Amino acid sequence: MPLADPERMRAVGLMARQVAHDFNNFLSSILGYASLLRGKLDLEDPRHRYAKTIETAANDAGLSAERLLTFGRIWTMPPSLIPVDLAAFQEQVVQLMRSTVVEGQSPRVVDHRVEGSGRLAIDLRHLQRAIEALGANACEAQEGARPPSIALQFSVEEDAGKRWVRIAIRDEGCGMAPGVAAQAASPGFTTRGGARRQGLGIATAQGFALMHEGRLAIETEEGKGTTATLWLPIR
Repeated sequence: MPLADPERMRAVGLMARQVAHDFNNFLSSILGYASLLRGKLDLEDPRHRYAKTIETAANDAGLSAERLLTFGRIWTMPPSLIPVDLAAFQEQVVQLMRSTVVEGQSPRVVDHRVEGSGRLAIDLRHLQRAIEALGANACEAQEGARPPSIALQFSVEEDAGKRWVRIAIRDEGCGMAPGVAAQAASPGFTTRGGARRQGLGIATAQGFALMHEGRLAIETEEGKGTTATLWLPIR
């Protein structure tokens, strides 16, 4: 499946950071005044409920802005790398995948880990966002599954004189038709409605991989599921 052009994505990421920053400033004012208003009203006053609704909507909007800001940072800022050994890295990925929640459901994760030594240099916050994004995509592709199921396959491979850890994330969902797959990596593209679905999942994971000197590949077939594969260098 084709992924987005990195130079274009860096430009989009810079714009996303600026928009998210300004949006958060607006939300701070909305939340502050809604909280003040609610504090001055009796619980029985209908306006108290209205103020609470404003707060809830603003908090939801804040989560969307945070995802947009993370997407922008991943594509435009150097990662804050810390060393993580291979075993700890695998455990981190598995736990992040298990903690993914989509429509109140966490996935059943079947993981196959690899023995070996070595360390990776990882920005843990960006890792969290990338795995959450790919996990959410995998869960949403299995609409109706309770719970959805995700297979995680780790391996260590050598290529171009380097050692890599390979993480394959497989779902048994609906897969994508060729026309959908051709657009899936574009930021903002989504086939599902809802304010919280921003279409940033694949683009966020791709940025994470590239900023860690790795790569992302997506294999999908309509009716047969999708596999997202991350390659990250072992130092």
